[in-house]
Amino acid sequence: MKTAKFILIPFCVFAVAFSGCSIKLGPDPVTSFERAEAGLVRMGEVTETMTGTWAQLPGRYGFKSALLDALKKPEVAPLFEGGASNLIMDISLTSDHEDDGARLTGLGALSLITIGIIPLSYHSEWNVSCKLTLKNSEGNQVAVYNLNEKGTYDIQTYPITIFAFWGAWASGESDGKEIFKRVAANLADKIVRTLQKDSRALASQGGMGGAAPAGSFSSLQKNTII
Repeated sequence: MKTAKFILIPFCVFAVAFSGCSIKLGPDPVTSFERAEAGLVRMGEVTETMTGTWAQLPGRYGFKSALLDALKKPEVAPLFEGGASNLIMDISLTSDHEDDGARLTGLGALSLITIGIIPLSYHSEWNVSCKLTLKNSEGNQVAVYNLNEKGTYDIQTYPITIFAFWGAWASGESDGKEIFKRVAANLADKIVRTLQKDSRALASQGGMGGAAPAGSFSSLQKNTII
């Protein structure tokens, strides 16, 4: 018995010391937000539809809350301080994700079967589309934009993988929150950059004054950003 313990303890220490994993989160964080032009639009309704097996889980949550937080950032918030004559912007999110539970369980089982000696990798993603619909004070639609962002979570584990997966699992919740924050921040920055690119045309449609450039109104109706 003493001999077994003598062998087991160094083995466990070796396994923990030399196993490991690398984790990469996406998208890259926004390092410098575009500073918003004050009062270009007013915030309207924000809705979200979740799809994929993720949407079927009890207690699941989407990107709406994270996006609303990102839109309150000091660099972004002035965009939505418009008055009654400004355009109203509705935001419709659609977020798609496949539940990670079954796939992670399968990888864990594979790790046990292979005694943790084969490196394993894991990839997960959240695809988020963001439709911006701008309406004038009479409720008429004057512009539509379609923005997209993707959140990704990549794990590469090294032997002994069972210990590496345990480490990744321990940080999974905080990593997930960081991915949501990054996706929301990137979308918020895209919203500011997209609307400010067409600020003159939007201002003319919202009654802020100034003539819209020729042809700008029709281009607003079909503007799509990837």
